[in-house]
Amino acid sequence: MKILVMSDTHGKRTRVFNIIKEHIDADALFYLGDGEADLELGLVENGIDINAEGSMRVFQVCGNCDRDSKEEVTIKTTQGGVPFLLTHGFDQRVEYGTKRLVEQAKEKGCQAALYGHIHKQCLEEEDGVITYNPGAVLNGEYGLIYIENGQLRFEHKKIEG
Repeated sequence: MKILVMSDTHGKRTRVFNIIKEHIDADALFYLGDGEADLELGLVENGIDINAEGSMRVFQVCGNCDRDSKEEVTIKTTQGGVPFLLTHGFDQRVEYGTKRLVEQAKEKGCQAALYGHIHKQCLEEEDGVITYNPGAVLNGEYGLIYIENGQLRFEHKKIEG
């Protein structure tokens, strides 16, 4: 299973389009907030109907810059048998560390907690929880997660332009 992870697009719609186009074969997309309109346009321009059978499944949360969002701040989803906590991170104050994020992930029984907000690529393990930040699309950064036989592999990627 392949999961595309993006966060903090902040108006970089062309980058969103190009990243989705490059990874159109992903089974799912985790969008971690700050640029909902960018994501929507990127999906439409790539012809992705999130309601269509067999289409890339999209899971998204709102960021602190997503005004009037109807999306949740934090969600839990299980993909490939692995429970993930998805959040932007402002609610957990990740700019001061991931302790609150890890506590919330453990409370919800999640193996991995994904967040954005700090515009920095990170991959760590803390108290049995993997924390992962794909970086900011604003800076050309995004991530990929592969799940095979219950095993996780995280990658940080960079797009030029």
